[in-house]
Amino acid sequence: MKSFFGAILGIALFLTACGGENTDGNTNKNAIHFDQTEIADALHSFFSWYGDNADRIGEIDFAVEKGGHLTLDNAKLQLYLAEFKKSGFVSDELIADEVKYYQACAKIWAKEPSNQSTVGLQLDRYLCDFENVSAYEKAPANATITGDRAKVVMTVAPNNTHTFDMKKENGKWYLAKPSCAEPSVQY
Repeated sequence: MKSFFGAILGIALFLTACGGENTDGNTNKNAIHFDQTEIADALHSFFSWYGDNADRIGEIDFAVEKGGHLTLDNAKLQLYLAEFKKSGFVSDELIADEVKYYQACAKIWAKEPSNQSTVGLQLDRYLCDFENVSAYEKAPANATITGDRAKVVMTVAPNNTHTFDMKKENGKWYLAKPSCAEPSVQY
């Protein structure tokens, strides 16, 4: 009787060990397809939120004139970025990166008269020069996934693509870096 139960236990262990092996690659392909879909959904949802909220959050003026130059109002910048965080579509990494970006912009603003300072403010960080947010809500998104990171290319119009960085945290994909930045801003 002991050998019968031992044999059953041995078969069960063998089947469990072999059952987890991916012999045809379908499990990995399914996971990648699932992540591709999740990434596209996350970006499309972000842009839907952004389209609904950009005007409202754009009223939070974190670049203020002081002494003939624009300066960064850090408290207002935090309010502005908190709105993005509340969306549920951006990572903490994106928030920290945006702080660094606008701090670098402020260094440039300090050297320019306020009526000439547009660095970091003229180009939309998310839409770039393409103002049609609805195109981003439906655009094809092709992700190259490496672990918990992805580079996503969205084609918003013929010959108009934008690349975004995404990060997977706790099983969910978040926007980690927008596509657009002023080339003169080094951060």
